[in-house]
Amino acid sequence: MAIHDSTNAVFSLASEFIHHTSRSVFLTGKAGTGKTTFLKHIRDTTSKNTVVVAPTGVAAINAGGMTIHSFFQIPPAVFLPGYQRHDGNVRVLSKGTLFQNHHISYNKLELFRELELLVIDEVSMVRCDLIDLIDTLLRHARRSNRPFGGVQVLFIGDLFQLPPVAQNEEWALLREHYDSPFFFHAKAVQEAAPLYIELQKIYRQNEIAFIQLLNNVRHNDVSDEDIANLNARFSPDAKKVRDHIVLTTHNYKADTINREELEKLPGRAFQFSAQIEGEFGDRSFPTDETLTLKKGARIMFIRNDPSEQRLYFNGKLGEIKEISEESIRVELAESGIEFEVKREKWENVKYSYSVESEKIEEQELGSFTQYPIRLAWAITIHKSQGLTFENVIIDAGDSFTAGQVYVALSRCTSWSGLVLSSRISRNQIATDEQVIHHSKQLQQEEVMQDLLQQERAHYEHERLISLFNVDKIQETILLWNEDVPNRRLPDPDRAVDLSRTLVNKATELLNIAGKFQKQLEELLDTARITANYDTVHQRTEKAVTYFTTFLKEEVLARLKEHLHSLKGKTKVKKYVAEVKEMMQLIQRKVDKLRTAGLGGKTFYTKTGDEETEEEVKEVTIKVKKEKGNSALETLRLFKKGLSIEHIATERGLAITTIEGHLANFIKTGELEIEKLVPPHKTSAIISTIKELDSKLFGPIKERLGDDFTYSEISAVTNHLEWLKKLKEE
Repeated sequence: MAIHDSTNAVFSLASEFIHHTSRSVFLTGKAGTGKTTFLKHIRDTTSKNTVVVAPTGVAAINAGGMTIHSFFQIPPAVFLPGYQRHDGNVRVLSKGTLFQNHHISYNKLELFRELELLVIDEVSMVRCDLIDLIDTLLRHARRSNRPFGGVQVLFIGDLFQLPPVAQNEEWALLREHYDSPFFFHAKAVQEAAPLYIELQKIYRQNEIAFIQLLNNVRHNDVSDEDIANLNARFSPDAKKVRDHIVLTTHNYKADTINREELEKLPGRAFQFSAQIEGEFGDRSFPTDETLTLKKGARIMFIRNDPSEQRLYFNGKLGEIKEISEESIRVELAESGIEFEVKREKWENVKYSYSVESEKIEEQELGSFTQYPIRLAWAITIHKSQGLTFENVIIDAGDSFTAGQVYVALSRCTSWSGLVLSSRISRNQIATDEQVIHHSKQLQQEEVMQDLLQQERAHYEHERLISLFNVDKIQETILLWNEDVPNRRLPDPDRAVDLSRTLVNKATELLNIAGKFQKQLEELLDTARITANYDTVHQRTEKAVTYFTTFLKEEVLARLKEHLHSLKGKTKVKKYVAEVKEMMQLIQRKVDKLRTAGLGGKTFYTKTGDEETEEEVKEVTIKVKKEKGNSALETLRLFKKGLSIEHIATERGLAITTIEGHLANFIKTGELEIEKLVPPHKTSAIISTIKELDSKLFGPIKERLGDDFTYSEISAVTNHLEWLKKLKEE
């Protein structure tokens, strides 16, 4: 089982490309090189708005994301780049027909537009036309003709393993447009090829001869000696071999073996039903909904041990030593360690965009709670992908599909643990030649290091240019302008006049922003060549001052005055909250402009006139106080001893929302900071606030890095306010 290895240079290099550039990446690697570990590392450490998708329900649950079809709300179909009439049984979509029946909700549209990083796991199984469908949707939603609408895409998978599925009738249509079903032949991928990075360090096997044989199988380069060595592992008595798991090609064969072996055991069979809450489709069940087990049954763990002991991992074999209706005790193979197995919970999540935090958040739709085991006398090769076994019997009696021999062989950690129940012939080892050709695109590490520096600079320039994008502000004001005439307000004419004025102001700023962005792009191009950024800094400093002043005086000040005129009025509570939310959006743009910089130097110079910022923060607090009952319920549950994750699940709220509730009670002294933030982190955050002389979350987070969360920073700033209040009293 791979863990994050800080000495793995390629792992670190790939991480740098994801964190600090906008370049799309195809991360691949042989079995056991740590692709799953990399995905988890990125999920845990990135500050980008990220969504994880996978082609199947089980793969999505294991990756902690959603299925591709569910996230993008698309039906199973063949997607063709151009319109083509088709009268067969296959559903066909094209660019012309896709949006006729595909309505994107406003919330989903916001999510697409704020998306920065899309992770597609198990991409070897994703067909080229599905990649192009994703590309078409994102370009449309984000109003950008760049591949994937400008979203960075991290493709993860091993093309030498299980391939995409295209039925004969589907491929008859697709072959007119694509060279193969593989994702790398998608039009979008060919337009902007992702950087090909291969993890090299193998954690699963450590025998050089075995690793070399696997490489030969992987690349269709097996010799007669390789075939002879493989078949030397054949045993006519394979069925009598104990402590090995059988890998076979079909579900019915694996199910039959498991059922027959279970029936051979004496004693009572116990059944354990899963607890299913909310939305959790049966195709996504990570194990059986009802587990039928006996004492002596061979089992396999299907996820890693979450406890500090790390007793087992996904694919670890064991045997049930004691069993009752209330408990299961298992002895691990090899080590002989015995312990009681606890039920575990899998979450089915969806993604939503939070206007308040400007972040994409995960929300739990449902959960599946069951013992993290399954019967393990046999398993299909398909389900074994990504797993690790010490002892394996490979049933090669049926013809394998491309990649299955490699998947089966590479599940095993050692040559001595491998047994064949039937011999493998040369014609069963078949890797698609197009995959082999594509794999030759790998670049040298030194070349990628140089490219990283170029892409870093490009990313910084892109971020600086996008800083002056005010499309969202203008769009929000336009929507408000359309809504104002329909509201019953105390002085409707005055409100309408204001909304029209602000539409004009927003449009004026939008035009100025567009011109400046073009100018800035030219200045940055020149600076990149001359390595002199003085002009960029001078022009950007002036622009930041202009934009912040404009937004404060021409927009925020007018809205503040408008809210003041509504004080004490009845039946305007919802309207006032919406205006405050709009002000928060504008203020966040002001904050970003104030904290922006290039090369370690910020553009904004403090004037001492930041009252509007504090007032908008106060507005935010007041809006939250109107929802005080919700926050109090969170506090009550937390003081009962429930974890933040448990409260979020029970209340159907995002984890960040619960953290926000609790952080506010630190400000009032009702909750101690130690309850939410470890002392060493509190000290580090306080030191950074003093060092920067700022409580703005953006620069604090940037300085502290990915080990610190916005929720922790918020909690500590509230703690400082509470301490200040105590001193004043």
